[in-house]
Formats: sequence, C-alpha cells, structure tokens
Amino acid sequence: MTVACWMMAAYIDSIPVSLEEAAWIDGCSLAGGFVRIVLRNSLPGILSTAIFTFLLSWNDYLVALVFLRSSDRYTLPLGLQTFFQQNSVDWGPVMALAVIMMLPPILVFAALNRYFSIGGIGGSLAGQ
Repeated sequence: MTVACWMMAAYIDSIPVSLEEAAWIDGCSLAGGFVRIVLRNSLPGILSTAIFTFLLSWNDYLVALVFLRSSDRYTLPLGLQTFFQQNSVDWGPVMALAVIMMLPPILVFAALNRYFSIGGIGGSLAGQ
C-alpha cells in the first residue's frame, strides 16, 4: 500500500523539525521527542491514513473476486454483485445491502472524528 506510505510521509514531513529540536533542548530523549511531538502531532494523518486503508480494503472487489470461489465466503461487494441478474434486478435487497455496507465506514469515521484537528500545528512556532 504505497499510497498510505506516501500519505504518512507527507504528513510527517509537514511537522517542523524545530518542534522536535525544542523538545530535545527541554530534556526529551530522541525517542521521547518522537513520541511526544511527532506522533502526537501526526495523529490526524495517522487516522486519515487508517480510514483510507480501511475503506480501500472494505470495498475491495477484485482481490475477493480472484481468490474466493465459494459463495458462502463472499465479501459484501461480491454478495451485492450476486443480486444483479442478466435481465432483472431486485432493487430492494440491493439498496438494503448498500446501506449495510455504508454503516461500518460511517461508524468508524464517527468514532474517530473527534481526533481530527483543524489547523493542526499552525501556531506552534511563534517566531516563524
């Protein structure tokens, strides 16, 4: 999952090194500065990446189609595909399953929403 690595690298690169240097001057060790400054300030990036990778794996169709052969082990996207026949579609169950498929991502985002910050570390460096 190279996109997740790029997302995390871009977010961690946006954290100023001078914050970590200030923690070292104040007495933090190298690991302590990383945990207290970098990890704490990169929590919105970690959560964004986690939600992105969760949605990618939750809605994965191609890998499940290639590897799953028995219908009792189908994932929800493959199960949704079974409702579509050649000449007819029963739209009631299709829409019900689509709503069920939307619930876990909505619940994950709602549970993690309070950890997202607007503005991030914008006011952390006073003189710059």
